[in-house]
Amino acid sequence: MLYSWSIEKPRSFPLDFGLSFYVLALLSLTCVLMAWALPDSVNMTKGSLYNEVDAKMEKRKKEKGMGVKEPLLESA
Repeated sequence: MLYSWSIEKPRSFPLDFGLSFYVLALLSLTCVLMAWALPDSVNMTKGSLYNEVDAKMEKRKKEKGMGVKEPLLESA
């Protein structure tokens, strides 16, 4: 719509046919800057239920001789 509005009739420089490309470039630059500003923690995985259960099972195997009876998953 912006492009069709800008070519509808002759307009001066900032509002000519290039306006839609300038807006697109500005939006792209904004996306790049926002992605660059993300913290490094977004690249870290949070783990999975399988890994948590596996770790609890390993812990339970080590403590089996001590008679520890704790639930495998904590209820919320």
